[in-house]
Amino acid sequence: MKKILASILAAALALCGAAVAEAEIEPLSQNIGAGGVAAVGAEGELYFSLNGLQRLNAEGGVETLFEGEVSRLQYVDGALYFVGSETAGEYGDEAIETPYRLDADGSITAIGAPLRRGVDSEYGDICLTSCDSYTGYREMTVYKGHIYYIGNSDVGGEYETIADGWGGDAGESRYTTTYSHGLSVLRMDLDGGNVTELITGLGNGDAHMAVSNDRIAVSSCYRNGVYAYDFTNFMLYNLDGKLIKVVSNPAGNALSLRMEGQAFTVIVDSIRTDGENIYASLSDSEGDFANSRLVNVENIDEDILIEAWCAPALWYGDELIYVGSDAQTTFWDECMETTTRLIRRDAAGNETVLAYLPAAYQNYAMTTALLGSMVYLRTGEHLLRVNLENGDVDEFNGTEFAVCAACDPTYASMPQLVLTTPEPEEEVVEESEYLLPDSDTRLYSKDELKQYDKDTLALMRNEILARHGYPFQKEKYQTYFGSKSWYTIDPDFDYNCLNSIEMANVETIKGLED
Repeated sequence: MKKILASILAAALALCGAAVAEAEIEPLSQNIGAGGVAAVGAEGELYFSLNGLQRLNAEGGVETLFEGEVSRLQYVDGALYFVGSETAGEYGDEAIETPYRLDADGSITAIGAPLRRGVDSEYGDICLTSCDSYTGYREMTVYKGHIYYIGNSDVGGEYETIADGWGGDAGESRYTTTYSHGLSVLRMDLDGGNVTELITGLGNGDAHMAVSNDRIAVSSCYRNGVYAYDFTNFMLYNLDGKLIKVVSNPAGNALSLRMEGQAFTVIVDSIRTDGENIYASLSDSEGDFANSRLVNVENIDEDILIEAWCAPALWYGDELIYVGSDAQTTFWDECMETTTRLIRRDAAGNETVLAYLPAAYQNYAMTTALLGSMVYLRTGEHLLRVNLENGDVDEFNGTEFAVCAACDPTYASMPQLVLTTPEPEEEVVEESEYLLPDSDTRLYSKDELKQYDKDTLALMRNEILARHGYPFQKEKYQTYFGSKSWYTIDPDFDYNCLNSIEMANVETIKGLED
């Protein structure tokens, strides 16, 4: 299992992409959290969603910028993009979603038409005869000058669910479900114009999408009308909606609840891609179990990780950060009464508990985000952040982040796990060997860098790459960085190994050079 985990982690990090010239850095939307709960601005200010959209500036002041439900926070090219929602429906079980952009001057602009989010079904969640899902701007992602999202089309369809002996019926029972609004991946300009339907036929349920490395990974979803498991297929496309591959279902994975030609019967919590593979967080059953497992869908029977909670795992270098629980096999209400932890797992399978989450912090709709070395967790009315470098856990108290005493991994009432923590083997390097010693954890502003000449700025920018082993072609950089004790050439260097803070610093320096 450890070898399998290590090989899959390595594959996930070997992201596709051609070599880029030293002066040309492809902008990547690396600051998109799994739940879009937080984003870092150009000046180091933190934007986060907790009862609206808040901004915590560098001086510690907190402002509420937008009222209502907020998700999918992404700071790209000097602007913050997010989805705002207003509760709707007779029972408050629907929402109207609108994408917004917050510009540097503080103005907030709606950049798309309001769309409904909700479900029309004859029998509630059971879709025996008809079922239409309205997705709003599901999984909206800003990527390379466009906005991608899962929305609705006017093309419907129908499908047949086959249940063997379901509900006490002997033999085979068949149920036909129809829908009038199918799901599609759509793309629009950053101002909301030129809406284009790229990928159609994604069903009528909880379809998912991930955009990364010039690829769009999708999972279709058809509500099966009999039980909580849905029918799912996984596909990979290019950015123009051209199909690259369909992931076939391994033999023996289909359950007795099935639909012709749709043999994956699982609940998909989220998906992601490295441009070649599709990874998915799968839960055992919608709302009933707390378990969630991370898999490569081309080998869906092999677990990479038991997340044991409906919260996506996050890649952190060659490690995984996930929310785990004592309740590996119990129902949701039982899991709520157990200990929940934020756990760090390396490629060798060694695990370290970073934080303990008391029951008051646990929530089925938990969302997560990774910004640099900080993990943000929104759990109901609480917002926590965990420093992956030193394990510090802070909670936002309305005005600032302060120590979360109840989240201490040594908390007395917390059942203890037997874990293996590898000893650090990193060589200590004097800070004087770096021009920007903390460029991976601190955002530098233009004001503090504008004093340097163009040659020094170029060394600073390339130092960020050199720390990851960039193989320089220019002799002056080979000579300069070759004299540093910490510099080791990585022939497989990929720009995606840079975290969001490093990418932001590179762009800031490059702007000054230009």
